[in-house]
Parts: sequence; structure tokens; C-alpha cells
Amino acid sequence: MNTNPYIRISLLMPVLALLASCSNSKQIFGNMSFEWSSDKRSYTAIAKTKGGKEMVKVECRYVGKKPDGKMEEPISRDYRHDPTDFYHYKFINLTNKTITLESVDYRFDRGQYKKIFQRKTQRDIADYMNSSILEPKGTLERKNSWVWGKFNPDVLHKIYHARAEEEEFLIDIHLTFKD
Repeated sequence: MNTNPYIRISLLMPVLALLASCSNSKQIFGNMSFEWSSDKRSYTAIAKTKGGKEMVKVECRYVGKKPDGKMEEPISRDYRHDPTDFYHYKFINLTNKTITLESVDYRFDRGQYKKIFQRKTQRDIADYMNSSILEPKGTLERKNSWVWGKFNPDVLHKIYHARAEEEEFLIDIHLTFKD
């Protein structure tokens, strides 16, 4: 079929514009809605089930290039000399159900670690958050979570696998690294 080249170009342009806009957007895992602060690092988010039921509110606050107060555990990076960003985040259970954080996957938006490069267990989560159980209407907090990257900027996703009775859902924590 011989179609007019102007028609082909006019059909192709919206597709290319859509692809370009998708490539610049942040990747999100699970059913999350975000409200970003003016610093483009801090945010409030809601993690939902596939059916759209709101389960957990996330409050994530950018702390800066050094930890807020004393680090509870030593880290494997010398943040005094190597660019590192620190965050506090809190989970707030919006339901009357107990939510269990079963595991957490780590991945970046860019580079070789775009796929999951580390998984931590329920026990690991309990070690750094003092529990892996989010009681009904309760909270869990992570202080001085840190991120660095080979790319500037980059986003570390900490993707929590959560369960409330028979409902499973993901909580995608975004920690932005900017040098």
C-alpha cells in the first residue's frame, strides 16, 4: 500500500513524542502515587493494592550529604569524602490490618544495576527498622538511609514486598542521588 509520506510522518510523530516522554519519567514499581516536595527529593506517597485500596502512606525526607545525628551502624562508604545522600522515611499503616514487610529488593534507574542487584529478607528489615511488622494504624521508621551512584543523578529503588492478610502489594521507596 502506497500512502502519502506526510500521513506517515504525522502518524509517527505522536508515537515518538510518547516514547520520549516515557523514557524521561521515573520508574515506579507497584501501585504508588507520589506528591513531590520542591526539592524534588522529599515526598509523600501512597502504596495501594492492585485494586486501588490505599494501604501504606510513605513520608520520605531528604536529610542532606551527611547523616542526621549519629549513625546507628557504620556504613561501607566514607560520606565525608565521597558524595552520598541521606534520607529518613516512615511507613504509616492506613488500615486496620497488620502488614508484614516480607523482603526488599534494591535496584537503580541507570547502569548495570537497573535490575535487582540485592534482596534483603524480613529479618534484615527487622534489624534496621526494629521490626518488619506494621501494626494497624502504626508506623515504622528508617533513619539515615543512604544512597550513592555512579550516575548523576540516579534513583535507588527500595522495593518492599508487603502483605496484609491475603493482599500483597509493593512499596517503592525512591532515594535520589545527586552529586
